Amino acid sequence: MARAEFSERHYELAINIELVRESNRYFVPSQNEEADLGYDIALVPALPPLWASLTEGLAGVGSGGDSRVPRATSLFLQYKQPEHISNRNGNEAEERSSLGADSDVPYYRFKLPKDQLEVLLDLEETVAGDAAVCYAAGVFHRRADFYRNKAALTVAENSTFLRLEKVRTELLDMELNPAALTDDHSWTYDEGGGNGLLCSEPRRVEGWPLERLRSDLRARAAEAEPLEGHVGRLASGVAAWRDRWQEPELQKRLPVRKDEEVRGLEYMPRQIEEPSKVLQAQQFLDSLGIGWFLAIPARRRDA
Repeated sequence: MARAEFSERHYELAINIELVRESNRYFVPSQNEEADLGYDIALVPALPPLWASLTEGLAGVGSGGDSRVPRATSLFLQYKQPEHISNRNGNEAEERSSLGADSDVPYYRFKLPKDQLEVLLDLEETVAGDAAVCYAAGVFHRRADFYRNKAALTVAENSTFLRLEKVRTELLDMELNPAALTDDHSWTYDEGGGNGLLCSEPRRVEGWPLERLRSDLRARAAEAEPLEGHVGRLASGVAAWRDRWQEPELQKRLPVRKDEEVRGLEYMPRQIEEPSKVLQAQQFLDSLGIGWFLAIPARRRDA
């Protein structure tokens, strides 16, 4: 077994930069260009420059009735540091072979501690229909590969995304209560990011590559509600989720990071209704290592 030669924090920062950077290709158009281009994945809701770019000069923002107000869905990401298993002594190698995985070894694995999984499954249920909740992990483990992907801005492209929605479905199929798990689980995948297997009771659960995740988010967003209402409702949902778990208990299950960087999140544009609620949700998710992004489908709209 070889642990990843880079920290989860390094991976998180690199993939976040790519997802936010990706939005910049579409996200700073003039008002006239906006009518042609629309937007695409992704931006951090509480990051002030991006919010300012979104709202400035758009006549419909805040009115709730203008067709030019963009629609959005959300993506929540929990980052994982994978282990690389290179021989058949790995606990899951026999299970992978018994289920006919095309490649039993080598493979990647990350743990799904039951306490953390319960909390994230509850978040997924809270935002179901409005957002996708996924684990994200690299399909690489060596430091040299991490830095090569980081330099090429291909960390996200060389990652796999495990949907909590699919994990919930499989747990229920195993007659396990997602809200009261008795065992830890793990998820394994091959060196190409495929042949996903959920353990301890082995079940096929495939992760998605970035492009498939993009397509799913675009489809969700096409039928979503206007952006401001969506963000406000999601922020309220995150607050209810936190309150339901009670903060001291939640902090035990998902410890607050001690190495948080100063993100400048205290500056929120006044255009956003109830910005403090959005800000609090973003800061809380940041403290748990859960990224929140918006996906807004690129589409031509009438000027």
